[in-house]
Amino acid sequence: MNKLFTLLILCLLTSTAIYAQDEMPADTTVYVVSDQAPRFPGCEKLDTTEVVIYECAQRNLLRFVYDNVRYPFDARDKNISGTVVASFVIEKDGTTSDAKIIKDIGGGCGEEVLRIVNAMNEVFIRWKPGMIAGVPVRTRFNLPVKFRLEEALDYIMIERDTVYTVLDKNATFTAGEEALSTFIDANVKTPMGYQDSCYIGNMDVSLLVNPDNSVKVLNVNDYNNLGFDFQFEAILMANSTSGKWTPAVRKERDVPTLTDIAILFKSENPTCQTLFSDFEKAEQLANEGSELYNSGSTEEGLAKLTQAVEMFPDNTNFRYLRGQVYMANKDFEKACEDYTIVRNTLTTSPVNDIYPIICR
Repeated sequence: MNKLFTLLILCLLTSTAIYAQDEMPADTTVYVVSDQAPRFPGCEKLDTTEVVIYECAQRNLLRFVYDNVRYPFDARDKNISGTVVASFVIEKDGTTSDAKIIKDIGGGCGEEVLRIVNAMNEVFIRWKPGMIAGVPVRTRFNLPVKFRLEEALDYIMIERDTVYTVLDKNATFTAGEEALSTFIDANVKTPMGYQDSCYIGNMDVSLLVNPDNSVKVLNVNDYNNLGFDFQFEAILMANSTSGKWTPAVRKERDVPTLTDIAILFKSENPTCQTLFSDFEKAEQLANEGSELYNSGSTEEGLAKLTQAVEMFPDNTNFRYLRGQVYMANKDFEKACEDYTIVRNTLTTSPVNDIYPIICR
């Protein structure tokens, strides 16, 4: 079953009446409840009631946690869900201290919630402290954070376009895959002014195939950073396939979906043949490495992918393939090295979602 990992944050404030935790000197006493509960900042200047300000503060806290917390990779990989409860003290000056987890679900979720709580001081967030008889007091605050896995919808929205990701039948080039490759080779053009250069590289064009057989380019992955002129030619070529597709099907209905078109740019300049031969060798190594890994030969596959990366270290396709292997082996540090290069080169990258989780 396809899953979409989402995160719901539940914020509960627990300070409503006076109660000292233990009899200690006044400056070290921590209250668990107070006359006025501590409040997350951003709402204090509102000209309204205390209740409305309190609710506004809760929403701000919710937004802060939601915008910054990440579902840990280990928890997602093991389908761990549930509620983590963090407890921390709001000091008289609005800083936080003594953060700890009082309920954990494993998979790194507790550590992630602690990271968010401790980050409040790092980014200079200052709470309005709890008050007793009009005097600021140290108040303990509990923050439940709920991690939940939800079933994915059949489709996603990319800006205004509906894109089906769960299909009964994929979109296909009507004349067949071989005909598509022939069409691409015959129609892709090297940009004016680059015919005598040794520019070489591949691109993937993400093409939306609509039920009426029209197409729309949604993204171009320029794996070798060839630049706008080459990207423009790739878009022209992809658009020229309009009307030549059989649309995707979901529940006996034609639906819009994405398909990828692979394009290789290389000049016919004879002085570039050594470079082109090396590139073809590197591509072959990368393909063989992926096949070996998928068949269970992990070390042999990784070795071939590494050879391809060493030959063309800036090729983000090779880096991405090797990064996937490192990820599967849970070697997150090396995966992060490859994914950083991918992310810095591609404006829209397949590693964007996972990058903040493994690369901190």
